[in-house]
Amino acid sequence: LHDGLVRRGRESSIQIWRLRRLRDRHRRGLRRQREYRPGRPPGREREPLIYTAAQKTVNTNLIELTGVKKAFGSVQALRGLDFVVGRGEIVGLLGDNGAGKSTLIKILSGLHRPDEGRLMFDGRQVDFRRYNVAEARGMGLETVYQDKALGDQQPLWRNLFMGRHLKTRWGLIDVRRERAAAAELIASLGLSGAGVSPDTPAGVLSGGERQGLAIGRAMYVQAKSVILDEPTTALAIGAVDRVLG
Repeated sequence: LHDGLVRRGRESSIQIWRLRRLRDRHRRGLRRQREYRPGRPPGREREPLIYTAAQKTVNTNLIELTGVKKAFGSVQALRGLDFVVGRGEIVGLLGDNGAGKSTLIKILSGLHRPDEGRLMFDGRQVDFRRYNVAEARGMGLETVYQDKALGDQQPLWRNLFMGRHLKTRWGLIDVRRERAAAAELIASLGLSGAGVSPDTPAGVLSGGERQGLAIGRAMYVQAKSVILDEPTTALAIGAVDRVLG
């Protein structure tokens, strides 16, 4: 009798556990349906950063900044800036030192939060209160800086997937897939020289090759917009051709 009661208790516990798993899966599926997060990796469900489809505006602009202001103490870096980038458009931003170019880039990339203004990305308004670098990448906006874009001591495959690793079904880093993807990207960028492999430290590459890899990383994740912050500064003419090619 005792053994029978214990067996029934175990079976009931297993059934309850299975029902809870089904309930949790159903809830996760509903949350994914409610969210619109292009480019966001699965398993990170949260309240949407951008507003619902009812607030979507129909236009041809990918990035639209309106009335953006940013001050650092008494220094006014941006004064009511309006800035628009259309889909498929290439825009060059020119100005003297201290004109606010880097501040604008850091606002777009999620590093700085403006004091005032509005950002529309891909036809949807972004909430600056929760906007950061990870959210910008999740929406499809990548930034390549003029230096320190890669970890010099890390292998190329780790640099390629830094912060967004491919995962196995158990949640572990899928090293095999990442190395294969890195090898394909290295070959497409023309970096497959003597001794260059996915396990090669990034510091072995030349300045132009490192910047080219950083841009290739943005292309690999299929970014909707890539911001280049003077990526060819201090590079030779040949290296510039390799980066922009």
